[in-house]
Amino acid sequence: GEASSVTLESMRYGVPVIVRSDFGWYSELPDDSVVKVASEEEILEKLISLKNNKEKLRKISESAQKTTLNNFNTEEYVKKLISPLRGRNE
Repeated sequence: GEASSVTLESMRYGVPVIVRSDFGWYSELPDDSVVKVASEEEILEKLISLKNNKEKLRKISESAQKTTLNNFNTEEYVKKLISPLRGRNE
């Protein structure tokens, strides 16, 4: 929970986040909103690539902000929390 929260807050502010491409919930994040790596060995390579490609870095930042705004806002969170309960009273 805490790591996921930090990831989303970083994305909300447009800070590029590096996640494992095959690890749980992180693998479900959009490919254009985070930097995905398959192993720790890839991290340095990805960081150097981003340092040398400011346009790609800008696009990831913008996409991360849009992703959190559209999918991980308070309203969506509450909807997901109460959705299992809606069918019980109907």
